[in-house]
Amino acid sequence: MDIKAIFLRIRQRWWLALLIIIGVGVGVVLSLRNSGEELSDRSDFALPDTGDVTRVLIYDKSGRRVELTRLAGLDWQVDGQYLARRDMIENLLNVAARMTVMAPVALAARDNIMKKLASMAVKVEYYAGENKLKGYYIGFGTQDNFGTYAILEKSTAPYIVYLPGHRGYLSEFFSPIALNWRDKRIYTYNIPDIRRVEMRFFRMPIPSYAVECEEGRTFRLLSLPDNNLLPFDTARMKTWLREFRNIAFEDFITLPKAKMDSLRQWHHLFTVSVTDARGNTKSVSGYRIPLPPNTEDAFGRIVKYDYDRMYGEISGIEGPVILQYLTFDRITKHPLWFVGKAPPENGVSPGTVP
Repeated sequence: MDIKAIFLRIRQRWWLALLIIIGVGVGVVLSLRNSGEELSDRSDFALPDTGDVTRVLIYDKSGRRVELTRLAGLDWQVDGQYLARRDMIENLLNVAARMTVMAPVALAARDNIMKKLASMAVKVEYYAGENKLKGYYIGFGTQDNFGTYAILEKSTAPYIVYLPGHRGYLSEFFSPIALNWRDKRIYTYNIPDIRRVEMRFFRMPIPSYAVECEEGRTFRLLSLPDNNLLPFDTARMKTWLREFRNIAFEDFITLPKAKMDSLRQWHHLFTVSVTDARGNTKSVSGYRIPLPPNTEDAFGRIVKYDYDRMYGEISGIEGPVILQYLTFDRITKHPLWFVGKAPPENGVSPGTVP
């Protein structure tokens, strides 16, 4: 056999061996991908059955911490004291169930990302009773706003995760600030739940009055403080009472005691008190927000008070809050409104306050 034939046979065998190696390699990759074993240990961020979750802990390196506990039905509790916002709880559980790995962090960037996660990430832990279901660290977002850096508890490999259909950082769903989770609803009554509503106005040209309800079927409109019967249209009365199904405040705020004392003395606009069928009463007081001298609105007119918001106090809630005129103008009606003859000063917006 000549040398040329020998080299030809060697080349054929080499190509055959190469094809076998490639085939085996492809088979291994496909096997791992189909089985999911490659990602299950270090990147299984999703928690498909969130119905088992009874408690969530969220905290960071600075000492901020919030504990969310499942109650009956759809309600959750913040730090064992306050009702939690349903929309935020729903978002949290939705993210927990659908969080998906976009890609592993490149080896060249891994050390840098790990250092940042160690100092900036928020720790999230899910429990079913005392059994921890899952824990991970949620960090900062990628430059394109599509992904968020995260790492599972007891793992050494960070990943970029995302929520399908959502553009933005996932860290926004895991706030360690307890106030952010607290329910901001004040009144959530249906008409049959209400027994009495008192509307008391101060420094305003609106007479105070009260509405009494008997199981949502019969009503009385009374002037205050003399309790004289006033006329009303039943359809308008029911329309007004329905507004108490969804009255909420905007946010919490911190003010010095001296400022609150001044607001109560000089800027008290109204107090609403609602007594429910069980005899519980919840009250809300609103105070106008003075603006600095010579403040102008968008049209160049001098304005004395904030036209959109006011300070407020709510029974059962410690500290002041921010209220919106847009919300409270729905219930701070002039008594003549109930017969369709409301004067211009109908509501507590600054345009009606002298």
